[in-house]
Amino acid sequence: MCKPPLTYRPLNRILILIVSGLQVKALYLMSLLGPRLLPEYLIQNFLPSLKYIADNCRTPAVSMCLLGVYEALADIVGAEAMASSILPVICPMLTDRTLTRQQFELVAVRVDSMIDKVRLVAL
Repeated sequence: MCKPPLTYRPLNRILILIVSGLQVKALYLMSLLGPRLLPEYLIQNFLPSLKYIADNCRTPAVSMCLLGVYEALADIVGAEAMASSILPVICPMLTDRTLTRQQFELVAVRVDSMIDKVRLVAL
């Protein structure tokens, strides 16, 4: 079995930071690194990790960071991954009562934008 490329090794450490409780800082790093990686790697490694975080930590700060990371990755991974992996995670944020009105509006705008992108590709 071959080792992953050198550029991907630090990403495993970032994922460990996320699990260990430094979600906001690690998510910020993911939003910066994500656009520089291959879409296949993002779909196989980043998106499942982000879903795990979304399922296990529902604080407003983490939710907003997740939204930012998903927004940064949405165009890179394509409409199919957006519809199957991103939208199912961010749509439940619309029912989160801990978000402020401004945060809710931000989530709603991002969901609408992603749905429109998926709709354009589907037509």
